[in-house]
Amino acid sequence: MSGISIFDLSDQLPTFSIVKAVDINTTSKNYTVRNMKSFCINDFLFDVYQQLSQNIHHNENSTVNSQFETFVDIFQTVVNNRAPLCNASRKQKRMQQKPWLTPGIYKSILTENKMYHKVYNKKNTPLYNMYKVYRNNLSRIIKVAKQQYYYTLISSNKNDTKKLHQILSDLINLKCKNRSQPSKITTASGAETHDPVEIANDFNSFFSKVGEQMASNIPCPLVP
Repeated sequence: MSGISIFDLSDQLPTFSIVKAVDINTTSKNYTVRNMKSFCINDFLFDVYQQLSQNIHHNENSTVNSQFETFVDIFQTVVNNRAPLCNASRKQKRMQQKPWLTPGIYKSILTENKMYHKVYNKKNTPLYNMYKVYRNNLSRIIKVAKQQYYYTLISSNKNDTKKLHQILSDLINLKCKNRSQPSKITTASGAETHDPVEIANDFNSFFSKVGEQMASNIPCPLVP
């Protein structure tokens, strides 16, 4: 089965084809969300208070660290009971993959799609011009929302090198599929080694001398 989809994905109407499914071993990220449908803040606070009253004891043997660990365990247990984790819906997955798209922006996207259905074959009309203005404004809003999201995210994690590297990797879509390390190398002396420590030391020795070797190849300036 095949056909043409009336959707403003690009300048041309996208075509589609439905074929028999083929079993392919693929792995996808599992998104989970909290089920807040039956969550009640008063019941939640009551359960936390009751559990703390039963499990937090003030005595000479208790320490601040042990009591804090007990509090965290109790809090997490009550959260899981009152708002259990469940698999995210398709809409919730999209919102987690693009967190800068707010519910208002999603509503505007649906409005844009409805407008496109009405004007896709009515170009050079006032209605189509209205659609183009709406589409361009929405694209601008989405772009600004994405920029603002990453600006806030980077600013709040500027002192966390690991988290900052992860944010930048996601931003530029840096996906390293091969994270393997060499099992053996041939050293500068021509010997082959399998020892991880010797491999690391040889790499360190090589890269620590790169700057010095490059500097030695730079010709000295002529002094008048």
